[in-house]
Amino acid sequence: MDAKIVNSILNAVNNVFEAIMSVKIKFGKPEAMKNISPNYSVVGIIGFTGKVSGNLVYSFKEQTVFEIIKAMIGMELNELDEMALSAVGELANMISGNIAINLEKAGYKIEISPPSVVKGREISVKMEGVVIRIPAELKNHEFDVSIAVQEKEKG
Repeated sequence: MDAKIVNSILNAVNNVFEAIMSVKIKFGKPEAMKNISPNYSVVGIIGFTGKVSGNLVYSFKEQTVFEIIKAMIGMELNELDEMALSAVGELANMISGNIAINLEKAGYKIEISPPSVVKGREISVKMEGVVIRIPAELKNHEFDVSIAVQEKEKG
């Protein structure tokens, strides 16, 4: 997987969280995977197609979602209700836009699909292409970022 693609996607994720929470994400060591099995119960999925196709899948613990929502809209929540899932969806929209901009700057024009938000622990996403999982930390909250990318043949 081209490092420019991975860095463009990770920078997009970091830019959104830095704007919302005024803190940079600490990314851990990437690990190659065959498919994506998120570690946490709230999952955002962003798909994209174009010169490269793939998915960004991130997962949070519920408590992390509540911290993000508090930073986004100033509201304290303690239940993963429709409002909370909607906020996670809005976060995915913000990240999607940043991914499209960053990949275009890196020479990869793409189209973004509407993001999905899933709640649950028994989720496995089978992907074509190279899949990497990158552990991440935000204000002492751990979460996962998984990237699956398939580059189109050059020609």
